[in-house]
Amino acid sequence: NISSKENQINEEIREKEVRVIDTDGSQLGIMPTSQALNIAAEKKLDLVNIAPSAKPPFASCMQSA
Repeated sequence: NISSKENQINEEIREKEVRVIDTDGSQLGIMPTSQALNIAAEKKLDLVNIAPSAKPPFASCMQSA
């Protein structure tokens, strides 16, 4: 069931930890959201919460629209 709510991006992500997926699909692991934001920023990408209902949520480094 796909929610009509848009995905949270960057600072909109309120969870303390996220499971991070890199641009090539590899998992970088579970880390503090602040660290994940830094990784995305270094790659000049956005951190997008793609599975907010997962525990911890899945966030992906990607170019957002």
